Amino acid sequence: KITDKEKILTPTLRTNRSLFYLKAALYRMLKTIPGCNISFTKVSKAYDMALESYQAAQEYLKEIYIRESTAVDDICVVFLGRPYTLLSRSMNNSIPEIFARLGIKAFFQDMLSYEQHEIADIDPLLRAIHWTYAAKICEAATVIAKRKGLYAVFVTSFKCTPDSYAVEYVKKIFDSHNKPYLILQLDEHDSSVGYETRIEAGIRAFRNHFRSG
Repeated sequence: KITDKEKILTPTLRTNRSLFYLKAALYRMLKTIPGCNISFTKVSKAYDMALESYQAAQEYLKEIYIRESTAVDDICVVFLGRPYTLLSRSMNNSIPEIFARLGIKAFFQDMLSYEQHEIADIDPLLRAIHWTYAAKICEAATVIAKRKGLYAVFVTSFKCTPDSYAVEYVKKIFDSHNKPYLILQLDEHDSSVGYETRIEAGIRAFRNHFRSG
């Protein structure tokens, strides 16, 4: 009898140990699959190729942000949130599409390009945060708060404990820079129509702030 645990492949994909250790863990996991005769060398090469492809895609997204954000004399928004909810059409309640329909250039937090010194003032906060996505959200919020014409839309997940903490940090970051922001909570009971009213109000606040200099 096969247990549920034996049906699930659970390789180690993130670790503080060496890259060799990670590849070895991936290799050991693959060898548990019946009929899988792959060698460690092939696993290692495949991992290196996948990592290179991922890094190239990340750089390409940052290039898109730089090109598109500098091509308009208007506000731009950056979505803050968890990629598996915000970037999923079945989860995001068409929020990105609403901004597109209203003619607003919108980007995701991973598209931002910035140096470490730009987020140095929140180093104590980043050391205290134990959640990866919450830390990334706070980093992006700090960068957005300092850049003219760039505004944040934080899309949170309903009843997500890390998000509830991140919301408070994000509010303090933007309040300290006197910059408006918009927080939208994903809830399966909400429709895109309900979000649209809040988004339109947020855009007006962003533009008023932008035009005030």
